[in-house]
Amino acid sequence: MPFMEFEQDFHDFGKLIQGEKVSYGFKFTNTGKTDLIISKVSSSCGCTVPDYPKTPIRPGETKKIDVKFDTENRRGFQNKTVTIVSNAQPSTKVIRIKAQIVLPEEQ
Repeated sequence: MPFMEFEQDFHDFGKLIQGEKVSYGFKFTNTGKTDLIISKVSSSCGCTVPDYPKTPIRPGETKKIDVKFDTENRRGFQNKTVTIVSNAQPSTKVIRIKAQIVLPEEQ
C-alpha cells in the first residue's frame, strides 16, 4: 500500500502585493511499498492552480506538487486549500497556502 508523506503540508507566502503571481512546491515521498497514483488534485479557488505528477510514483521516490497562486483581484488575508486524491492511505490529503494581500500603495 502506498503512503504519501509530505515534508510540509502548509506554506505561508507572507505579505504579497496584489497582482503578484507566486508558486510553491510541496515535496512528498511515497513511503509505502507499492506505486502511488494521484488520480485528482483540486483547489478551493480558481486563483490557485496545482500541477502534479501524472505518472506512478515508485516506493521511496520523492516528487512535488507545484501550487501557483495568482493574487489578481484579491485583498486581505487569503487561506486556500488543495485537495489530493490518490490510492494512498488515507486516500485524501489537504495541503494549504496562505498570504496577506496588500494594494501597491499599502506596502
